[in-house]
Amino acid sequence: MKRLVFIIISILAFVNCSTKETQNYMTYDLIGEGNLYGNGEENIDEHSLIIKSEQEWNDLLDKINSINNESDKFTETEIDFSNNIIIAIFDGIRPTGNYQIEISNIIDGDKSIIVKTQTSTPKGIAPQVITQPYFIAKILKTNKTIIFE
Repeated sequence: MKRLVFIIISILAFVNCSTKETQNYMTYDLIGEGNLYGNGEENIDEHSLIIKSEQEWNDLLDKINSINNESDKFTETEIDFSNNIIIAIFDGIRPTGNYQIEISNIIDGDKSIIVKTQTSTPKGIAPQVITQPYFIAKILKTNKTIIFE
């Protein structure tokens, strides 16, 4: 009897393990990360963007560069939108430096892509300058819905 119970429990455990959905993580290419120092004059609200066209990208670059030439630090600014899209996340305006925002991972699901973001706050003494953290990455073009968490 104990053996029969053990076999049944083993089968149930195997079935539960084998039916779990696996998560596929997507890779991305970092375009740029850091802080805007325009005291909010760039007029970029705290939000996440999906950029699918050259016009949208150029409009964002114009805003990013409106006070300082921030895109000079980017790994690239010429994007092939026939194969890629841009994911850009902007934090709110912060009263000091050393805040960060970043993509912690991107999960490629069956019907959607989940972009998980994470922010960090300053530890210790922070520079007394108004900043707005940002993170910009490039991923392969997709027709799936992109969800930010």
